[in-house]
Amino acid sequence: MSEDQATELPDVQDQVIDLATLRRLFSDIELASELVGVSLKGGARERTSGESGTTLGEALEALASGSARGAQVRYLHQGREWWDTVMRAGEGYRLVRIEAPSGL
Repeated sequence: MSEDQATELPDVQDQVIDLATLRRLFSDIELASELVGVSLKGGARERTSGESGTTLGEALEALASGSARGAQVRYLHQGREWWDTVMRAGEGYRLVRIEAPSGL
């Protein structure tokens, strides 16, 4: 890897959304993308879980009920891989999206 490649970071999108928007986002991912994986974050000292087998519906339910503090959704859309990280933020959900770095 060249020095220029090592310093390039992907663009980050960051916003707070409500539950209805989160539901639409997960529905859009399910309908228009190829799901790569879903991971859940439990309590402050817990590691992620659900590397295999967690569905978008289960992640949405866990976030909405408060049984998960966050989720990472990895998916392919139009030939590119995206990583969406969703964390509870007060009354809403903070969504951080990046395009996965190539070559991983």
